Amino acid sequence: MGAGALGRAQVGYGGFKNYGLNIVAAFDSSPELIGKSFGGVQVFDAAETSRLVRRLNVLIGIIAVPKEAAQQVADELVEGGVRAIWNFAPANLVLPQGIAVKNEDMAASLAILSKRLAEILNSEK
Repeated sequence: MGAGALGRAQVGYGGFKNYGLNIVAAFDSSPELIGKSFGGVQVFDAAETSRLVRRLNVLIGIIAVPKEAAQQVADELVEGGVRAIWNFAPANLVLPQGIAVKNEDMAASLAILSKRLAEILNSEK
């Protein structure tokens, strides 16, 4: 969900295949992106999410949308039958029991890395 820069980067990342994971579709609400293909993955209208996710038997959804859209997107994924969500949106999702979620906070990860770098540089003084 979300075919902006982060979504396109995920679609184009070949390393998922090493784990048997294949991104089969992308979804976006932007008319400029709908119908395009990135890395061999077509971008569909976000309004079709639940139907296509169910038809394609998608079990894991990736959310790469703005915070304001994250909960609605998560709800549509769950409605389509998704059982796990990898969430890159800076939002706390409210999900039904039985749905696995992994929240990624890129700002926090970068802050941790920056702190670790500061510790290394400080120890070299």
